[in-house]
Amino acid sequence: NATQGSVVAQFNATDADLNKNAEIGYRIVSGNGDGVFEINNHTGELFTVKELDHETTTQYQIGIQAFDYGSPSLQSDIHVITIDVLDTNDNPPVFMQKSVSLSVFENQASSAVVGTIKASDKDEDGKLYYYIIGGNGANIFAINEESGVVTTKKQLDREQNSTYYIYVAVFNSKKSADYIAALSPPQSSSRKRSVVDENILLVTITVADKNDNKPYFKHGFYKAGVSENAEYESRITQITCIDNDIGNNSKLIYKVVDLQPAELLSVEPETGWILAGQQQYFASGVGKKYSFVYSCEDSSSVAETNVTIFVLVDDQRVRLTLDINDTKFVRDNIDEIKKALDDATGLEFNVDSIQYHLQSNGKYDLSKTDIFMHAVDPNTNKVVGKDTALKLIDTNYGKLIQLFQKYKVNAVEPKKKDGEDDGFDAILAAAIVLAVILFMLLLCFLCVICLMRRSHNRKLRAAKAIGSQDQSYGVATPGTNLHVYEGSNPVWMDPYENWRTEDDKNSNTTKLYEAQEISMDMFRDGTPESHVIPGTFYESSSSGAAYHPNGILNLTMQDGSEDEVTNI
Repeated sequence: NATQGSVVAQFNATDADLNKNAEIGYRIVSGNGDGVFEINNHTGELFTVKELDHETTTQYQIGIQAFDYGSPSLQSDIHVITIDVLDTNDNPPVFMQKSVSLSVFENQASSAVVGTIKASDKDEDGKLYYYIIGGNGANIFAINEESGVVTTKKQLDREQNSTYYIYVAVFNSKKSADYIAALSPPQSSSRKRSVVDENILLVTITVADKNDNKPYFKHGFYKAGVSENAEYESRITQITCIDNDIGNNSKLIYKVVDLQPAELLSVEPETGWILAGQQQYFASGVGKKYSFVYSCEDSSSVAETNVTIFVLVDDQRVRLTLDINDTKFVRDNIDEIKKALDDATGLEFNVDSIQYHLQSNGKYDLSKTDIFMHAVDPNTNKVVGKDTALKLIDTNYGKLIQLFQKYKVNAVEPKKKDGEDDGFDAILAAAIVLAVILFMLLLCFLCVICLMRRSHNRKLRAAKAIGSQDQSYGVATPGTNLHVYEGSNPVWMDPYENWRTEDDKNSNTTKLYEAQEISMDMFRDGTPESHVIPGTFYESSSSGAAYHPNGILNLTMQDGSEDEVTNI
């Protein structure tokens, strides 16, 4: 850091000649490639023309040569001078990283070594001094100001706090406590912040776990139920143990202790699920109960609890349906739900399973959660029926309304038997099919009625058409058209002609019907009854018209003719 023009050395040469041949000059002939130095060719002073930097170049080898101004000019041998650039404390210390992580085991005595902090300084002889200036661990850890070793001030417990952070600053000189106290860590030490200044380091310290916590059960006694139809190795209930350690220190193994008979149950050792054993112990065993000791253990400790399993039928279970899509949340809060039911009803509700809501179509509704429970009378220690449990819940609904609102309980009902829901669907489907068939039959019946009514209306229109014409030839006869005239009998006439519309009459379309002929026997009036043939026509003596018991034939017979059967 010498300033420009600083004299580094003075060179003197001699020449035995006289006058001009004795005048001496100086020049640099080597080692000054970057032009840091120059020499006064008259006085021989070597001086700097650029600033020197020890961290860039620590030494120069400069070749100097003297010469005279005679003719010819003569020069001396090259004289090499070594120039050492001395270091000064002109660079601040810095951290090469903005953050580092350290760890220390819990439960160690104070002054336990956590790790060492290192900074760098370009100066050769630069001294480094470290200080903690903030962070939530500022009062938990200490640092050696010269070595940078971080130590604990007290015994640590990972279960209380597993992570700390501190800010460490480095300087080239020692600082007083007041000076450090006056410093402000980056953007406040109340929260973990990123570091901008190069001489400040964020240190994260993790408290490593030791197996110092024993596993335990929340309760000293558990109850559950198993169906009398439980299949082999079907899951009955899951009872979990708690261990506040982490990693391998919290790995638990579940067991059943002194189970009699041994084939009654089994346990999944890693999950804690209790599985049904041989079905012979549950079939037709409603009302029975089995008690045993259930344990969990880590690498150094064992916890135990008592479990009682009741043999149930499905309709002894009650199902609570919650509009909650998180079964873990329900499991974490099941004790509150169970206690509220116990306090309100005076029964002891035991949780058999917690699962997503199973719909009648066999698919799960992941937006809802079902809790299956059975109730035990604490006085008799026997399972009560679903009707009793539901009645007590309904009776004490006022005590449970806040709980139901909190956990969004939308249904409390008995558990349906296996296959019951599917049966209901089959009945419903059959009812729907039957309703559709009946509807179609009714529709067909209505269509037939409409067609018959239409046909009847046509006949009425035909009768009106006949009656509206000249009735001078007609005669009223019971059971027939009210007014008839010659040629109007619908038996042989074109029936369509009388009631078709004017448009139809003007149309050239071929008629729907053709004229018809009919043959029958006729007798004059007065023919003895013995000669009367049933179903034949007779001539009226008064009008000369033929008649028939069921209708009128518009035909006039010649007077004076003999009684005879006339073929028409």
